[in-house]
Amino acid sequence: MKHLYYSVFITFFLCLSAHNLNAQAFNWTKQDCKGKTWNLYNQLDSNQVVAMVFGMGCTSCQDAAGFFTGLKNQYQIAYPGKFKALYLDFWGNTCGSTVLSTGMDAEFDSCQAELSMYCSVLPMTYLVIAAGPSHSVIFTFNKKFLFEFSDTTAIKTAIENYLNSVGVKEITTTTNKISISPNPAQNKITVTNKNATEDYSVTIRNTKGELIKEKNIEAKEQSTINIEELPVAEYFITIKFRSGKEETHKLIKN
Repeated sequence: MKHLYYSVFITFFLCLSAHNLNAQAFNWTKQDCKGKTWNLYNQLDSNQVVAMVFGMGCTSCQDAAGFFTGLKNQYQIAYPGKFKALYLDFWGNTCGSTVLSTGMDAEFDSCQAELSMYCSVLPMTYLVIAAGPSHSVIFTFNKKFLFEFSDTTAIKTAIENYLNSVGVKEITTTTNKISISPNPAQNKITVTNKNATEDYSVTIRNTKGELIKEKNIEAKEQSTINIEELPVAEYFITIKFRSGKEETHKLIKN
């Protein structure tokens, strides 16, 4: 047992020390499990935030992957195009297996080299969040190397503070082709479509990015959607046209 505690302490010390010595994220170029090539700095240079979850398929890794999958879905709506969540397996057991199916933006195998830029030994889960053209690390674990849900508030605060600091604001309810009324609403909403020649779909998601309601609508100027069964809360409603164009609005149910 003493040897286990000693090993944990050494892991923590070496990972944390590596982070303290490097205020910037290290660049890498790598193919994901689907064969797409990613370059970290290319992502960051467009004012994106990139969360890198280094894992090995453990319970802590699965917890982290689940949290960031939900966060990815939420930020696709709230901050479109400005957040990426990546899973980097340093044991090389993600691609072609069912050890961990993350639902994140990309998954990578055999990431020991990328992890070694931050840790000189193998943790169970390690997290690095980098942001912007300065390639700054805006969050990593402090005093531990396991993901815990107590970290999530600090994670979201770090990400949103950065996005808001560079002028990336949450979407508003004003767009060009679609209007939603009333908003706030209690029982029903009316979708008014100024482009009445295209069929479209309507999806409603909660602030976690979870799909709550979906409806396909033929081309017409107005359509009514029943939201009576939705709990009182804020939602994001996305209208996607057949052509691929889409608009997202914030919807308040009261």
